Amino acid sequence: AWRLGKYKGKIRYVCIDMSQAYAKWVADTLPKARIVFDHFHLVKAMIEKMDHVRRREMAKLDYEAKRTIKGHRSVFMRNEENLDAKGKRILGEMRASNLQLADAHALKEQLRRVYSFCETRYEAKSALEDWCLTARESKISEMIQMACTVERHLEGILGYWDFDHANSGSAEGFNTKIRLLMKQSYGLRDFKYLKLKIMDLPSRKIKVSI
Repeated sequence: AWRLGKYKGKIRYVCIDMSQAYAKWVADTLPKARIVFDHFHLVKAMIEKMDHVRRREMAKLDYEAKRTIKGHRSVFMRNEENLDAKGKRILGEMRASNLQLADAHALKEQLRRVYSFCETRYEAKSALEDWCLTARESKISEMIQMACTVERHLEGILGYWDFDHANSGSAEGFNTKIRLLMKQSYGLRDFKYLKLKIMDLPSRKIKVSI
């Protein structure tokens, strides 16, 4: 925190995931800055809840019914518009076979599309409140938990629209580059050299070895 120095008062917002530890650090260190919860982490949390529903519902099915769902987890995880014809057919079959799965998947897509279609804070707030109401009405425990998460973090979620679609994507992308650099270098023991390599990263292309 001490390294922020004179810049502390100039920081308007901090984009983080929904970790309570991060939120507390920002509140304690930068009391004048707004917390913005990164939309990627919100959608990721929703996908995890939906996957809980998928696993729970699979455990209830007989062998034949399980065959329809088993092995197609990625179909539920991907954005619906990115599915090919086969993926859409499989998704339709899975949704038709289980009402709770169908509702959970629909809620996942609705939450994700709030970020695509809402242009202002007012539109987003209204859409998110409607989404929470629909999630509660589904009576699916995981969706009710997700509604509680959205309601509890609503002000930080709306920061995405308050600060021109603020997100932590670039920072996380840079962190990924650092991890790949260290992996491809088989570890770097000289900290000063590591700092120089990190500072040079923006001008370099780091490729993932497969």
